[in-house]
Amino acid sequence: MFCLPENLKIVRGIEPKTDAAGTTGDYVNLKNYQMAWVIWFITQGNAATIACSISKATGVLPAGATAMTATVPIWTNEDLASSDLLVRQTDAASFTTSAATTHKMVVMQIDPIVLGPTYDCIAAVTGASDVANLVSALYYLEPRYAADQPPTAITD
Repeated sequence: MFCLPENLKIVRGIEPKTDAAGTTGDYVNLKNYQMAWVIWFITQGNAATIACSISKATGVLPAGATAMTATVPIWTNEDLASSDLLVRQTDAASFTTSAATTHKMVVMQIDPIVLGPTYDCIAAVTGASDVANLVSALYYLEPRYAADQPPTAITD
C-alpha cells in the first residue's frame, strides 16, 4: 500500500505570494533523496508569463547558488479549471507559462545526479511577472530508503 507521507517527503518550497518581482523558494537538501518533483501552482490574474526554474546550491543557506542548466522532464497543465491532465513538455532547464489568465500547474522532475558533483540542494524559482499573479510551490522528495519518517530535507 502506498502511503504518501511515508513514501514521499512533502516540503513547502514557496508560500503563496504575488509574483511581481519573482521569487526564490526555500532550499532543500537532496543528499538522502533519489528523486525530487518541484510543483508550482499558479493563479495567473494578469497576462504576464511566469518563468519557472530551479536554483542549485551546495548548502541550504544557500551556499554557491546558481541556476540549474541540466534539462529535466517537465509536465504542465495550463488550465486546471478545464482539465486535470498533465501534458509532457520537451525536457528543459526551465518552463515559461502561456499568457492566458488561468490556474496552472508546472511539474519538474529532478534527479539529483543532474546537479553535478558538488551540488545537493535545490530551490524553486519564478521570474518576475505581475502583482496579480499568485504562485506557490511544493517539493515531493523520494527517499533513498523507506522509513516511517523520511529524513529532514531543510538542513545540511
